[in-house]
Amino acid sequence: MGAQKAVGEGGASSAAREATRARVQEAGEKGRAEEGRLPGLRPRGHRGAVTCASRRASPGQHRVARSARSIGSCSRNSLKHAGLDLSVRDEIRVASRGRGVYDITAYAERLVKSSGARKGLLILYSVDPLCRLVTIEYDADLIGDLMSLIDGLKAKNPYVVASIFHPSLAIPFEEGLLLGPFQQVCLLDLNESAGERRVVAEVIS
Repeated sequence: MGAQKAVGEGGASSAAREATRARVQEAGEKGRAEEGRLPGLRPRGHRGAVTCASRRASPGQHRVARSARSIGSCSRNSLKHAGLDLSVRDEIRVASRGRGVYDITAYAERLVKSSGARKGLLILYSVDPLCRLVTIEYDADLIGDLMSLIDGLKAKNPYVVASIFHPSLAIPFEEGLLLGPFQQVCLLDLNESAGERRVVAEVIS
């Protein structure tokens, strides 16, 4: 009797499984979601794309992320091989005599060369609120014209005048600074008194 009961239960469970399989197949063929009537089951062809898309980036996004990681690690490794980090920060200190224009191109070139980086970007930032950075041919006549232009402004407050010019410069480099013909990197000092002026420099490669 026990064996017959077990066989009967096994046959019943097999029949139930077959019935469930038939219902799922029918739902798939008709293109209807059977999740309401059959909890935990989905018709064929339903691969949960919406759920997966919310968890995974598209193939294009993965490619971009991998590329960014590869580029970052390559640059970092090459700079570490040269005993450097991904970026090198230093300062250019200018012994200013006061109001005027000072050529700092040679200092900027030297900083890039000493970093060991062959190609990248040099960022310069003037810390003094009355010092600004300009690119101009370092010629006496041109410098005189620039100072005459500043003197001719209606605004005489040096802080207002300083706001017209930029406190920073970004200069690309590849085997040297990529400056235009007759261009030099200059510090424009609007202070009346002499003193040391600081320019923060960062080499990124």
